[in-house]
Amino acid sequence: MAVSVTILLLFFSTARAHWWWHQEGAAVSSSSEAEPLPRPPPGSSALQVGVVATATKDAEALHAAARPKVEALFEEIRPVLERRCPSISKWSGSELARLFESEMAAVELVSNFYARRDPSTKITDDLNMNVLQVDGYWPNQWQLLWPSYEGGACDPGYEIGSRAEVSIYGFPAWETCMPWSFDEASQRPLYTAVNTQKIDVGNPYFGDVAIVWKRSSNKATIVASADTGMYEFTCGDVKMPHTFPQPNCTAGAPVLGTASAFFHLILHSQAYYNSTTWLANHACRLLTSENDDGGPLLNDDDSLTYWEAVVAESAYFDGNVRFVVASFASLFGDFDRVRDVCRRKGWILLWGYGDLAASADPPRDNDPRPLNQRLLDPLSAALLDEKILYPSDVDAVFDEHWRRAALQRRQGHWQKANDTNATSWQDAYADLAADLPLNFQLEPLAVRDNCRDLEACVGANRDTGHCICYHDGLISAQSYSNDHHETPEQS
Repeated sequence: MAVSVTILLLFFSTARAHWWWHQEGAAVSSSSEAEPLPRPPPGSSALQVGVVATATKDAEALHAAARPKVEALFEEIRPVLERRCPSISKWSGSELARLFESEMAAVELVSNFYARRDPSTKITDDLNMNVLQVDGYWPNQWQLLWPSYEGGACDPGYEIGSRAEVSIYGFPAWETCMPWSFDEASQRPLYTAVNTQKIDVGNPYFGDVAIVWKRSSNKATIVASADTGMYEFTCGDVKMPHTFPQPNCTAGAPVLGTASAFFHLILHSQAYYNSTTWLANHACRLLTSENDDGGPLLNDDDSLTYWEAVVAESAYFDGNVRFVVASFASLFGDFDRVRDVCRRKGWILLWGYGDLAASADPPRDNDPRPLNQRLLDPLSAALLDEKILYPSDVDAVFDEHWRRAALQRRQGHWQKANDTNATSWQDAYADLAADLPLNFQLEPLAVRDNCRDLEACVGANRDTGHCICYHDGLISAQSYSNDHHETPEQS
């Protein structure tokens, strides 16, 4: 469930506030160790299996029926493709539909969180580094909220959040808008975004760190043609103020499919976002690369038009995480804890530029930007395929850039990428990229890269033709077993 620029933060902010006081309030008075949440059973419950089966039972038939309409839609948007991504505009509608379908096999499922809390508000995101280290799984928002819930009146944000899960996805309603037990909370899903636009930090409105999940581990997945929370806020019975573009509510509620049956979702998204450019934006980002068209640009509004995916099972990190992406503009030179966690968990870490106007302080103009640049962190080198060669001084080069950025942050020159220092951050990112080996500069993975394994590989450099991948077997051998109850001091 996505976070908008302003009021849509209400639901999650309230949940985060409860979680912060539950976790960190105790830390202030007694110990800095976060209290672990209960551990839900692995996999999906019988209830979750039933919800997924019902929600997706007609997906294949709807996908097949929508194919001719999607092919015709590609023909209709050809003038837009010629302007935005001419390298694919020559293909027929049927060829474009086939390519879109093929490339969906490599699209990332991402969940974002903020690496740290804002000390001025005592609010963290629905996941933070403490929770990640202590619990060993990604709790859904109801599991996070449950420890501090003691009944009482329902906040409108909670009602809206639960309504989307009940009315759109088909999860059973509770007696109130809140669960009465942790087991009840555990029946609800984890939210992810389908990163068809290949945005560097995944879904940056959620936070400055993205976990990219293994697709093969998340079989209990339902894909929606729009963010269901935004739909409820803008088109549902209880509307709330917002700052993102108003969708076309006459298109109806988001429709459901799967990661392999989705053509009918394209038709709804094109109507719902009330724009002839929705499919063109996603097709250009999905089917082209930096070398093809100079990287089709996105603005903040474009980044909100993603497909939502819910995973109806317990999302344990062990063996289910492909890699992690951190925001350069937000964290580089200032937050090495994310590096240490990835090192100890055996997760490859990438740095995305992460330059969204909405994350700037103060907000910047909504100008189009590439939003597709990633760099490999040298600490991940030991995890890489042995065919990837890198110079022995790469760690020292990276550390020097980290030191420079840290100095600028301490002196107050670079905090967030606002109007006055955005160029400085862009230059810093470009300087680091120039000093790192070419193979460390990555684009999100595509099927057309012909990498050996879409799960074990994390990106490609199309200048060198190299895929960046884990050693054989490493991605399936990740283990959280020794770290289930790490404390923040251990990071």
